[in-house]
Amino acid sequence: MPPKVKVFEELNEQGVWWVSRVPARSGIWQGEQVIHAADWLKEQRGDCIDQPIELTAQRLPCRLLAIRVPDEVAKERKKRARKAARKRKNSQLKPETLTLCEWTILVTNLPPESFSLADILCLQRLRWQIELLFKLWQSELSLDDWRSQQPHQILSELYAKLILALVQHWLLLLGCWHVESRSLVKATRVLRKHAFHILSALADSRFLIRTLRLILPSLARCTVQKRKTRPATFQLLSRAIP
Repeated sequence: MPPKVKVFEELNEQGVWWVSRVPARSGIWQGEQVIHAADWLKEQRGDCIDQPIELTAQRLPCRLLAIRVPDEVAKERKKRARKAARKRKNSQLKPETLTLCEWTILVTNLPPESFSLADILCLQRLRWQIELLFKLWQSELSLDDWRSQQPHQILSELYAKLILALVQHWLLLLGCWHVESRSLVKATRVLRKHAFHILSALADSRFLIRTLRLILPSLARCTVQKRKTRPATFQLLSRAIP
């Protein structure tokens, strides 16, 4: 959930740059009143908006960026919004919520002379990389799956998998983190193939170093292929950063 405006104010005081989705139920100061973001968007022209605004009654100065999404994306968002509203008791889906489903809306304090709309959209997409790391642990290490119904055994198995996740991430940092187009999924599966070699070398530090020197270079070859229709994150970053 997006942070409250008070958090933005605190970040400004600390000299921190931030990018966020528009906080829930927030409005935009216009004239002598605050209007809903959906009503404000209706008054704008074009499918791409990049304007300075004052957010909510606190009149927080910031920059609003909005881009209209394709119809199929808007339909899917509205479908999810209606489904979520049906699950909530005594909750009525407001038209403004459906209007916002047609846009990707961000607020930021980054200056327009340094960061374009495309740059900020790319930065916003990077937050998904954190989720992908947790997803990697869940899918490749089966963090949410166990073989026992005994609480103490489940806890022991979970701790063991977390230690394995730590060791695995250390090896990824050494082997392929410097490669912009790295594929952590592919690299993880390579490590899995060599798991018993690494395990057998743990008792002897010199043997472990020799083993890792043989295995780690192969991780750098585990990469994501370039895509034309839906560019990978490293492609977007290479375009955004000269």
